[in-house]
Amino acid sequence: AEVARISNEMQTIGSSQATHADPKVQAKLRQDYFVLEQQMEKYMRALELTDEYLEEQERAETAFDEDNARDNEIALQRVWKHMPVDIRQRSVDEWLETRTPNGKFMTKPFLLKFSRTNILTLLRMKPDFIDRAHPCNLEQRRVTGLTLTERRALQAFLHPIARKWRNSKDASTKRKWAWYCILRQTFKDHLQTYQYHVAKFGVSPDDGSCGCPVGTLRCPVKTNNQKLNYFMEDYGYPSNINNPQYYESASGEQPASCKKIELTKKDHQHDLKGAKPPARSNNLL
Repeated sequence: AEVARISNEMQTIGSSQATHADPKVQAKLRQDYFVLEQQMEKYMRALELTDEYLEEQERAETAFDEDNARDNEIALQRVWKHMPVDIRQRSVDEWLETRTPNGKFMTKPFLLKFSRTNILTLLRMKPDFIDRAHPCNLEQRRVTGLTLTERRALQAFLHPIARKWRNSKDASTKRKWAWYCILRQTFKDHLQTYQYHVAKFGVSPDDGSCGCPVGTLRCPVKTNNQKLNYFMEDYGYPSNINNPQYYESASGEQPASCKKIELTKKDHQHDLKGAKPPARSNNLL
């Protein structure tokens, strides 16, 4: 009841930047709003410690998962059909010349996406590899530019793995749980933006296009469907995890970027001479 009263009073004032023709009244409104904010924060902190609140949060998370489970699974299937099982074992140029299982050739935008936004390659690892992975192996993966479809796929794949990290006392496992929570919250934020946009402007039932006036970079529907459309066609790659998983660097070993790297004498000589270091396959996905 007290929380409801405070909420109503805050709505009546409007905001911390409430305006009024009388400067004195305006100052009082802003001061009152500030006091109400402090009271609300106190009650919310106390509420968050109650079993009822925790149970309600748990129910909300479960409902969210159930509401999105089907769409997330469909998204995972679609991304899998576009991604070779051994995606990390060849360069972009090599994959461009490789015929896919259904006789097609992959287009460069998909290959560049898997290369640059390398968190997606987790989808081609065995779950137990990810479960044992060092947190650095997860934290250093790039997430820039993920579409909503790709975020759904990651949630479908990672959620069963991450649930085991939730109540762990191990420091490394806590880091992995924190990493997953950030990824999950970002997915929820993008989904909310997408759903609000669709409710406001609508989506064509024929081709899934959006009729909003904004450009692709600002429209979540166009960003998801037009940059990389996983639903137009596929390349016939396996759409389940019951296949050989060739990339096993997430087997729990601490990655090089988290270790102290020591240059060899030969490396130093190359640096001093301004020469390029020995050729490396940095074009691998």
